[in-house]
Amino acid sequence: MDLDQLLAEREIYRQLVRFARAMDERDWSAIEALTTPDIEADVGLGLETGRDIRTLGLYRDAWQKVDGRWLICRRIKQNRDTIGSMDVFRPEKTPPA
Repeated sequence: MDLDQLLAEREIYRQLVRFARAMDERDWSAIEALTTPDIEADVGLGLETGRDIRTLGLYRDAWQKVDGRWLICRRIKQNRDTIGSMDVFRPEKTPPA
């Protein structure tokens, strides 16, 4: 293992911790800053593309280095069981003015 690989692993670890904290806090702007615009994710609802993905679970991530930063470009969630509606994790709809 060389220094570049160790540095990449450390940065990915830090980004993943930031991502987990953002998910816990429902900080959508932080999640936006940690993902590529065309992120693909299967969170138990079928494959979706884009940043409007809200859920919790067991994940397998792929990372891409963009402008010197590691960003999540793919996320696959393994559901073992679901209770209730997954719609709670979708973005809140703003009522019409």
